[in-house]
Amino acid sequence: MKNTNNSLNNIDLKPITTTLQKLYVEENKASGFKNEVNNEVDSFTTFRGVIVNDFLGNKVHVNKEKLKIFVLLKLKRMTQIENITRDLTEEKNTIELVNYLNIQLTEELKKKIIKTLDNHILRESQKSPQGKKN
Repeated sequence: MKNTNNSLNNIDLKPITTTLQKLYVEENKASGFKNEVNNEVDSFTTFRGVIVNDFLGNKVHVNKEKLKIFVLLKLKRMTQIENITRDLTEEKNTIELVNYLNIQLTEELKKKIIKTLDNHILRESQKSPQGKKN
C-alpha cells in the first residue's frame, strides 16, 4: 500500500508523522498505536496507524514482531465471549491486522474464535427486539 506516486512530495508530512510517533507505543513484548480517547492501545487505532504509516513510507519505525505479539494477544482474548466488543469493531480490526501482517493462525485458534463470535452474535440477537421470541 506504499505511496508510489510523487503526490506527497509537496506536502509537509511532519504533523502527521509527529502524531503517529506520539501514538506509537512499544513495550517489552508488544507494540501498537494508542487511542487518544481512552489512552490504550487498540486494534482499531493500530490498524489505521499501520496503514497510514505504510502509505507515508514508514516514517515511524514500527516493530512488526512486537506488533504481531499484540495481535496474537488480541486473538487469544477473542476466544472468550466476555472480551468481545458489542459492535465487533476491535475484532474486525484485529482480523484486518492478521491479514495485513500475514499472520498464520492454527485451525484450532480459528475454530475457537469463530465459535466465540457465533455465540456473541447469538447472544446479542436475543437481546434485540427482533431476536426475542414471543
